[in-house]
Amino acid sequence: MKALLEQNGLATTLFNKAGVSTSKLQEYTDTFIKRQRKVKNTPNNIYLGHSLSILTLLYNSERGT
Repeated sequence: MKALLEQNGLATTLFNKAGVSTSKLQEYTDTFIKRQRKVKNTPNNIYLGHSLSILTLLYNSERGT
């Protein structure tokens, strides 16, 4: 969302036409991002989320690896 809003492209145009304040939406998005947990683990301790793990397994099984 942040990247789409910062591009000032199609997404911004659509939000504006829908009557959404893109500056407010950008503020809410920034606040949301700041509230999220940060990754503080060393590279040896990084784990994939369940959804990404399943997606990786499916991709590898289709590739035959």
